[in-house]
Amino acid sequence: MELKETTVIIKTQEGDIETPALIHPCCAGLAVTMHCFGRFTVTHIKSGMKLCQQYRLMGDALLVLGRMAMIANENGISWDVDQDKVKQNIKQIFETPVPFSDVTFIQNGEERPLTCQEYITGLSRNYIDPYQFDEFDNESMAFELLYQYETEPTE
Repeated sequence: MELKETTVIIKTQEGDIETPALIHPCCAGLAVTMHCFGRFTVTHIKSGMKLCQQYRLMGDALLVLGRMAMIANENGISWDVDQDKVKQNIKQIFETPVPFSDVTFIQNGEERPLTCQEYITGLSRNYIDPYQFDEFDNESMAFELLYQYETEPTE
C-alpha cells in the first residue's frame, strides 16, 4: 500500500480550512497535513486537530504518523474514532512504553523507553527542527514502520 492523497478539514485560529493531506491505511484516522505552507504536522482527521508540532520536512511528520500507527497496532487501539475516544485511548496506554527503541529517557542514571504519555505529550512541544542534525532518513524510517503493519488492519 502507498500513501494516498486526500483533503482534510483542519482547525486553525482563523477557522476551519481544507488542506491537502496524506493518509496510509495502517494508520486510519490520522493524516500528514500542511497547516500552513511548507510546514507539516499529523492531524486527527475526525476532529481536525493537530497532534504534534509543525515540521519543516514532510518526512519528520511522516515518521510521527508511522510511530502513531505502531503505538495503535501494538496496543490494540484506533485513531479512527472521535476526539473523546482518542483521549480515552491515550489515557488507557499512558504508562505503556513506546514500542520503538530509539526514543528513550534517562532517569536516575538509567535509560528507559519513553512511556506513550511522555512521547505523545512531547509531540506538541515546539522544538526547532528536532531532526535537522539526524543522520537518518526519517521518510524511509516512516515507510518501514507503515509497511510493517500494512497486513494488520486496525479496528
